[in-house]
Amino acid sequence: MKANIQPPKLRLGLSCAVAVFVLVRPCAAHPDLIDQINQLTTQLKAQGESADGLEQRAELYRRHGQFEMALIDIAAAERLATNSTTLILVKARIFCDAGMAQPAFATIQKFLRNETNHAEGLSIRARCEARLKQPDAAIADYTTAIKLSPAPMVDLYLERARQQALLGKLDDAVCGLDEAMNQSSPLPVLQMTAIEYDRQRGAFDSALRRVDGFVNQYPVKEPWLTLCAEILEQAGRKREATETFQQVITGIEKYSTVRRGLELTKQLEARARQGFARAQILTTTPPKL
Repeated sequence: MKANIQPPKLRLGLSCAVAVFVLVRPCAAHPDLIDQINQLTTQLKAQGESADGLEQRAELYRRHGQFEMALIDIAAAERLATNSTTLILVKARIFCDAGMAQPAFATIQKFLRNETNHAEGLSIRARCEARLKQPDAAIADYTTAIKLSPAPMVDLYLERARQQALLGKLDDAVCGLDEAMNQSSPLPVLQMTAIEYDRQRGAFDSALRRVDGFVNQYPVKEPWLTLCAEILEQAGRKREATETFQQVITGIEKYSTVRRGLELTKQLEARARQGFARAQILTTTPPKL
């Protein structure tokens, strides 16, 4: 099977995507944030505490993952500026990031009473509803937040799709992910999630088309061809799966000694050989009489 033919389906779900794409996330200790917190602390000591200054430091604490300190600053800011809607939103943001769904939900509800069409407020409420196992409400809020956002974050689409998938609404989940990709560049994480849901709903041709895009895009074909072979296997196209697993094995055998000795390469080769053995057995098994 040639690489330019519509690839067979591989079983590289979202867990395997981590091995292909390294998602860089902020470290727990971020020197820039620490410096900013220290500078602002010095400024507050010299000039006296203000609601704005405390709010700014609370935001820095939140981004640094110091949620208790952030809440202490917000409480102090609220004493200086009572009934501030901005502080209510910041507090809800802190609760939400800290994983405290109930207080976050109660706080953001208070904010949304006056700011009914606030995109971030709705996205915070959606996240709270998702954690509180209210998927229908979460989906509705995610959808509204996306519509109201001039440039919706990818996370909103992914989180909404997850809630739709929980309800078995896989068609809606994939449709929403395609919407995100049509409005911006088709980020790999969106495509990989769509492939996962395509496979769950049995839309194997759609999954294969998406994988074919990766095969054509990346110079190293073997990880994507493996995924392709696994999807073909799942779809019952055993002979094509066997051919594609063999193509992967042949490709890996041409790697340099150093590259072939890498742990990820070893895992990929083992996966391909196991898949080849499965598909070959199924292909050659005589029909039952």
